[in-house]
Amino acid sequence: MITNKILAYLVISIFVVSCSDPRQEKWNEDIDYLYEQLSSRQPDFEKITDKEIFKSELDSVKENVARSKDIDIILELQSIIAKFHIAHTQIALGLRLNIPLDLELFDDGLFIVGIDSAKSKYLKCKIVGINSMGIDSVFNKVAKICSYENEYWLKQYLPILVVFPEILNHYGIIENRESITFNLENDENLTLYTSIQNIKFEVVDAFLNCRWLKDRNKYYWFDLIDKNTIYIQYNKCSNDPNYRFNQFVTDIDSIFNNNSISKLIIDLRWNTGGNSNIIKPLLREVKKRKEISIYTLISRRTFSSGSFAAVDCKKDLGAILIGEPTGGNPNSYGEQKSFKLPNSGVHVFYSIKYFSLLDTEEDYIKPDIEIDYLSREYLQGKDPVLDYVMKN
Repeated sequence: MITNKILAYLVISIFVVSCSDPRQEKWNEDIDYLYEQLSSRQPDFEKITDKEIFKSELDSVKENVARSKDIDIILELQSIIAKFHIAHTQIALGLRLNIPLDLELFDDGLFIVGIDSAKSKYLKCKIVGINSMGIDSVFNKVAKICSYENEYWLKQYLPILVVFPEILNHYGIIENRESITFNLENDENLTLYTSIQNIKFEVVDAFLNCRWLKDRNKYYWFDLIDKNTIYIQYNKCSNDPNYRFNQFVTDIDSIFNNNSISKLIIDLRWNTGGNSNIIKPLLREVKKRKEISIYTLISRRTFSSGSFAAVDCKKDLGAILIGEPTGGNPNSYGEQKSFKLPNSGVHVFYSIKYFSLLDTEEDYIKPDIEIDYLSREYLQGKDPVLDYVMKN
């Protein structure tokens, strides 16, 4: 005989099962998996964050799944992980850039350096706000999802983040995800839409012939600036499959042997990392050379193994570091691995090792000679960092 109590239990059970949300359940599983995996895989986890607070914040995300879009859930999860302040530990947002705009954050503001050619008149314009919100306020909001260890890596990321409508909409900066209105310094507004197809992209003309910008997508390259100066741009700590690094070093050795080289410039301003051992053959070769002046150029983009290369150049070669402080912290967690959330397929990256390269309390590598990163010079195609080296 079924009692009223049992009947009530059955009715409630049936109601709960029938009202369960498969999407909610899958995200709950993913978020629980994120907690389990990250708390066990990330070195020094309990030194980095309070485990209970971390769990509580993730539970808050679970409570809002039904009212949130997938991208908003991912952004909330990343904002929690960003509080670790470990640049290598982050969630892949999976966003596709569909606003035709390339921005650069100089020391004197945010400027347009690439855009749809139909709107090329806006090249070099300064952006002071988005959708009537001041740009500093915008930066403060979107910075919440950036995994960074120092202000220079944050500066590197901010101009990238503010061109994604999903991020701006998530933080209430824009009302929809179909367009972004940028407020310019001259009180003019520029609205760009996500639905535009077949865009012809145009960049600042001055960039096309600027030495440090023109071949930044190559792994590494070199040329003779004059008969006494070799310029090397080392952009990736990886072997180019079409031009192995050992061959690259052999070619540089030939230049040394056939010229009276007195100055070597190693440009790491685009180097965001890879395998820190790749550069070793170059360092060994250069170390054989006597009576040459060596300069290493660094910037906010010099990160991870790129930062390691800067330290190696300084310690092994006695190089003078010139430019900006690095985006990479010389004493930090690195060597990235990843796992995938089982239902959403979202990739989560985490660091597996702590590196201590310098005896310093600073969270960046400080240049011996610091040079401001100003729009008035770079937008004219000038390179004050390289110019300094060539004049000295």
